[in-house]
Amino acid sequence: MDTTSVVYIVLAGLLFVAALTALLIIVDHKAMDTARRRSDFWSIRGRRKDHPVWAWMVSAVLWSMCIMLLAGIVEGLGSGHGAGDGHDAGEITLLPHKEKPEGGVRKASLLEEIRKEEVIQRRKHFHHTLKEDPTEKGKQPVCFYCHGNYPHKRQRMIRTLLNMHTQFIGCMTCHLEGFPEEAMTLRWYNYSGIEPRGRPFGLAYDPKTGAIEETDDYYSKITVFVNIDGEEKMMETPEDDPRAQEFIRIRGTLTPEEQGKIKNLFHKNLGPKGRFCTKCHRTKGSFIPFKELGFSDERIAD
Repeated sequence: MDTTSVVYIVLAGLLFVAALTALLIIVDHKAMDTARRRSDFWSIRGRRKDHPVWAWMVSAVLWSMCIMLLAGIVEGLGSGHGAGDGHDAGEITLLPHKEKPEGGVRKASLLEEIRKEEVIQRRKHFHHTLKEDPTEKGKQPVCFYCHGNYPHKRQRMIRTLLNMHTQFIGCMTCHLEGFPEEAMTLRWYNYSGIEPRGRPFGLAYDPKTGAIEETDDYYSKITVFVNIDGEEKMMETPEDDPRAQEFIRIRGTLTPEEQGKIKNLFHKNLGPKGRFCTKCHRTKGSFIPFKELGFSDERIAD
């Protein structure tokens, strides 16, 4: 947060508090003795009659707004870049977590900057995310270690729609290329290591509530299998795959060039853009066999 933004926020807050204070004075003025109010209209001194109930209620609301506004300004100034650690917003110094430079003031490390940015983004986000995301439990695909749970970030207009799919569709289901679709088979598959009792999430609506039926299976994903030389092979690479485990273990010791080569190995047969929406979302000939996967007619239509 730059200096200009801070000044504008403070001025706006002070003006708002001033306006609320003026309203409080007006409320109080209305409760003054009528004769005194007429003789000296601008004075706030003088005898008062009993405040009516509405005056107390308005006063309570206005004072509450003042307090919440001031608290919000203080919190906002304390959580923005350039506040709290006494460092400049654009200055990132890669120092060990416990190391302090001259003067005894430790500059923020890169990890601290990332955590602070996550807090800011959560406060800005219109939809409050779950405190605990069930899809982050259990074994993850190796893709997770570089791309996270919400890998689509480039195209701002559609990234939310794309990221919704990652919770129930495997990465390679959308991005696999280099094999004919006739050799591909899609089925629900759970490699998380967590054993739910219910059906996969999203198959049907609850007739009582109209919402998607509740379940404990947030881990099964529509996963692609390919028939290679008469043997069916899953195209996802879970983190317990030997190659994935080796990469996770040694990735911190690899040079950028070595990391790039290993990533190219994992990205083999992976298309960067994935399949277009209408490849699956169509009335006939969908790439995903919704009926065979157990989706209800209502869900398929929607």
